[in-house]
Amino acid sequence: MDRQAIIDKIAAMLRLQESSTFEGESSAAAAMIDKLCKQYGVTVDDATMPQVLEEDYLTTGRMNEAEFMLFCAVARFYDAKGYVYTSKSTGRKTSTFKCIGTEAQQIQTFLYYEFLLETMQKECNAALQGEKVLAELQGEEFNKAGFKPNFNKAFVLKVRERLEEMKEERGDHEHKEITAIEVAKKRFSSVKIGSATGNGAAIGSNAGANASLYRQASGSKTPALCGGH
Repeated sequence: MDRQAIIDKIAAMLRLQESSTFEGESSAAAAMIDKLCKQYGVTVDDATMPQVLEEDYLTTGRMNEAEFMLFCAVARFYDAKGYVYTSKSTGRKTSTFKCIGTEAQQIQTFLYYEFLLETMQKECNAALQGEKVLAELQGEEFNKAGFKPNFNKAFVLKVRERLEEMKEERGDHEHKEITAIEVAKKRFSSVKIGSATGNGAAIGSNAGANASLYRQASGSKTPALCGGH
């Protein structure tokens, strides 16, 4: 039986010990926990400490730079690690967004990323439509070349800056240290991201500076899944 299986078994025994209303059953569970810990050299802390996992979020063909930047920024906000794994083993190049963190960190990262991604897409589409209408009113032809990627990258850069400011105010995630230990064991390839300049960049930066980073709940502003502290 491998170490993780032992830890899972001890965790099950702990749950039984806490939930049982029968003294004999609870005592038997406690005895089994002690036996397993001594036999396999693990501790109760090993079984109760949140486990750091590495999960795939999305696999795509060509990596969208703005979306990758946003994914990493949100993971960092929760003290998780977001990165991309590129593979050619299937005969074609694929990019997989991955996240290293506890279950809590991953859920928070995935859901908040989806919220901000939707916000970015809505802002970009609205800005694109607005620029088209403005060009028509001025009797000009609107050039949309590069607008979306430039808008989105500039938007993310500004949102990332704001997330860093929010993080300074809120402090670290409670699982930061145990996740950092696992992240330090790995090596990551650097990813080159193009600049956010040209058509649409200034508009995207302004949108990122003014977009709400909060989800509305019961008529009041509530931080979007910023719990876990």
